[in-house]
Order: sequence, then structure tokens, then C-alpha cells
Amino acid sequence: MALTFSSSNDFNPQQANAELLYQADSSAQRASEKAVQASSQMQRMEYIVCAMWEALKESGVSQDILYDKIDQILAEPGKYFRKSYEPLIINCPKCGKAIQESRKTPLRGKCMFCGQEVTFYPFTDIVAFKDENKSEDS
Repeated sequence: MALTFSSSNDFNPQQANAELLYQADSSAQRASEKAVQASSQMQRMEYIVCAMWEALKESGVSQDILYDKIDQILAEPGKYFRKSYEPLIINCPKCGKAIQESRKTPLRGKCMFCGQEVTFYPFTDIVAFKDENKSEDS
């Protein structure tokens, strides 16, 4: 929203101030949304890294091997990373509506229409969901 005036008689300081405040508020809101998205991405990666490291340790991979792999990746970062992150979106296994990965709880999603909860697994197209018809002890 740009401030435009046809003549100096049209200038209204209160209107100009209100428009500037609106612009600042809109910018702050966009920045806040980006911060929430970045935080969610970071939390998602923390979950993935923790799970991978635990699985690697259980498989006998040493810390030295991990450090060597980190050095290899640092030498060629463009080979390993995509440029931007977009939350995953799938069709609900229960009702077919779109479910987006939650920004507040990464790797999780919940259908806004039927309430079906799903887990988004990284690096695959696999999505797990809770079967509400299954009993807890089976």
C-alpha cells in the first residue's frame, strides 16, 4: 500500500500515520509467520537427526565415522541439501481431504475434517496413521 497524494492539500498526517502503522504491522506479522515456520523446520530436523543418530549407534557406527561423514557433507553441501523447505501435504487416508504437516509439531499432521492423525516420515513417501478401530492391546 503506497501513499499517494494528488496535491499538497490532500495530505492528511493522521491517515498517513495510520497507513504506515498498518504497513509495519503487516510486515511484522509476515516476519512472525516466517519465524514460526523456521522454528518448526528446525524442530523437525532435530527429531530426525536424533532418531538417525540413535539408530546408527545401535548399528555400531562410531562417532569418528559420523564426523568423517559430516566433513564430507560440508565439503559438498549443494549435493545434499534442497534449497527450500515446504511442509509435506498428503491426502487423508480416512476421508481423502488434504492434510499438511503441522508447523507446531513437525512430522505430525491432523485432518481438519475428520480428525485423523498421521505421521510424516522423512526422506520417503511413507505416512503412518492411527487406526481408530484397532484396540490398544492388539
